[in-house]
Amino acid sequence: MRLTCPCCGSVNSLEALLTDAAARQAVATALKLPAGLGERLLRYLGLFRAQGRVLGWDRVARLLEELLVAIEAGHIERHGQTWSAPLDYWRLALDQILDSRPTLVLPLKGHGYLYEIVAGLARKAGEQRAARAEVADERARAREGERSGQVQSAAALANPWASVPPEGQGADVPRPSASRPPADFRRLAQTLRGKTDPEMTDADPARPVPGDAG
Repeated sequence: MRLTCPCCGSVNSLEALLTDAAARQAVATALKLPAGLGERLLRYLGLFRAQGRVLGWDRVARLLEELLVAIEAGHIERHGQTWSAPLDYWRLALDQILDSRPTLVLPLKGHGYLYEIVAGLARKAGEQRAARAEVADERARAREGERSGQVQSAAALANPWASVPPEGQGADVPRPSASRPPADFRRLAQTLRGKTDPEMTDADPARPVPGDAG
């Protein structure tokens, strides 16, 4: 029974594949990869094969092993920075690189382009998280300002004299004045005390004028 590898293009019998150490290693590594990447990876490995040439099993095994290490680690190192690399990023990155095949310079030499896409996805996600955090902080500060204003308003209503400046300060700020009691009330109080109200003058229409015939 002869089999043709869809990614490397080699044709071998099943017996030869089972006895080839590199082929066994490639198959063993492929079986360790997360579900959902199989078909994508077969097409991706095809990008490493030069036109009219066969991709050797040792190369296939090495490429798969490199990917397995990066995927299991959950992060990648690019240009001195560490980027988060969850499984969803690998799926998106593989789809993007496969869609870009017509514009790629083939064959690929390594996983650098794939890693760049994964790092770009991580960078964009980080920027979006930072933007959401900034919006949340601004909203929290706005709510805190509203609560502070409400507390100050409640305090002013509870103590209206709290905002009145002491004597000698804020002379241009009008101070509330106490209203005088009615004239009849003052006259009655003075009568009971047997005193005369110095503020009640002859001009007060409520005070009797001496010698008044009425």
